[in-house]
Amino acid sequence: MEHEPRWLTDEFAADVVKLLRSFVISYNSNRKLSRKKVTRSLLPSLYLFAEEDRRTYVLELLSYLQKESILFLIEQDGELNYIQLVESAIPNLRCWLNMPELDAFSMNWHNAILNMPKNISHLHELLMNVTCLDVYNPSDILVSLSNLYDFLQSDLSLKFISWRQLSAHFFYGDSKYLDSAMRRSFLLVLFPTLEVKISDRPLQLSVFLVSDAEAVLFIENWDTFLELINHNNLDNKYHLVYTAGFKASARNIRQEKGVHFFYGGDFSCISQFEYAWFNSNIEGFEFYFWGDLDYSGLEILNKLSISFPNIKAWRRGYEKMLSSISLAGYGHTAEQTKKEKQRIPSDISCEYAQNILLPALDKTKLMLDQEWLLDI
Repeated sequence: MEHEPRWLTDEFAADVVKLLRSFVISYNSNRKLSRKKVTRSLLPSLYLFAEEDRRTYVLELLSYLQKESILFLIEQDGELNYIQLVESAIPNLRCWLNMPELDAFSMNWHNAILNMPKNISHLHELLMNVTCLDVYNPSDILVSLSNLYDFLQSDLSLKFISWRQLSAHFFYGDSKYLDSAMRRSFLLVLFPTLEVKISDRPLQLSVFLVSDAEAVLFIENWDTFLELINHNNLDNKYHLVYTAGFKASARNIRQEKGVHFFYGGDFSCISQFEYAWFNSNIEGFEFYFWGDLDYSGLEILNKLSISFPNIKAWRRGYEKMLSSISLAGYGHTAEQTKKEKQRIPSDISCEYAQNILLPALDKTKLMLDQEWLLDI
């Protein structure tokens, strides 16, 4: 038998190919050979009486598949009435149709859905196509989804709940099960009302306060943040904020529910600092950013500018790094440090970063991490 029959791509054979696919899907679901009644919806071509050539072609193709022990045709009163798949043909069909056998989890998942809890039976079609709710036993996952459905329908449902709380409560104490963006998205498809009950956890930002500060300086990396705190060589002009990479560039960072500060330094400055932070329309501190001299570092600056429109690259930190890559030729390449996928930022609001730092990276092809600079 042909490995991949030519008629698979024939326009007139489309109904038959669809039929064969449906047989394989049914077999995947219950490991049983279903018998399908011939109807207009099953094989529309057989009912196109004005297109006799097409009808004849489909009937001949079905007869051929019976001869090759792929299908078994059942007639009644001279008319084709039922079609059944021959089990021994399944390996060939999987090959022809590029429908490999399901993995063990998918098989168990489909079997579990046959006995799924009644309260979520209306989600049958959506659940049949799931590929991301693995790890736990499929039956246990369906019980979790059933419990979550009841919870969302009840008066006991919380108005706000974090993803971590939701995950731990409904998925066997595993708070990180729903850290997967794909699993979260699928849950929101299953239960749209869940979206209004989820509250994002406030970001945690470490801040070091000094008296009489004139500006806020964002620091990308922890070691440098600690270095500036411990050696206090910035003339007490800057409150320091550790960004933890892109963390501080979240869009809700200047909303009171969006951030939780952990303070060090002069606690008497907390009120003044928070007033300026949460009232973006008030003229308070100037804002600066200093991070790695690479594309991701400049992209953090770019993202920060959404919440802090007047933020600038901190020249005192960047000037020595710039001299290193441009004059001394000292630094690393993207390939050496696996930074090839870093996104090159565009339209940086800070002119110094846009017109000086970015061209230097493009020209030298060198980068430098912030921790390199010890003498600030």
